[in-house]
Amino acid sequence: MLLLNIVLVGIIILHNNQFIRYSGLVIYVVALYDFYLIISAFINLVKYRNSKSPIILASKAIKVVVALISIVSLEVAMINEFGDHDLALKSTMTGWVGFFVCLINSGLAIYLIVKARKNLRV
Repeated sequence: MLLLNIVLVGIIILHNNQFIRYSGLVIYVVALYDFYLIISAFINLVKYRNSKSPIILASKAIKVVVALISIVSLEVAMINEFGDHDLALKSTMTGWVGFFVCLINSGLAIYLIVKARKNLRV
């Protein structure tokens, strides 16, 4: 998952240069779905944090990162829809949110590494 940060930076850079448009009310449905994804991913991550299976923990962590990436996509779409095409705002916001997504991904990866090492010793 630490290597995933390289891919995440690429995704953030692509989203920074991309214009996502949803027609009509679709952006609200996408927003609702994205927030459902993020909430359910974090609930599942907390629910299974004591699991002994590294595969289950890794899958829950990956779901969190995927949900965060969908939030970045939603952010780009909402800035395009409601932000008067302000490229400076889009660049700044996408950069900061992307930084925090990479930070959360790194934290989850380090947590999984520590937890796996602890389980291997037992």
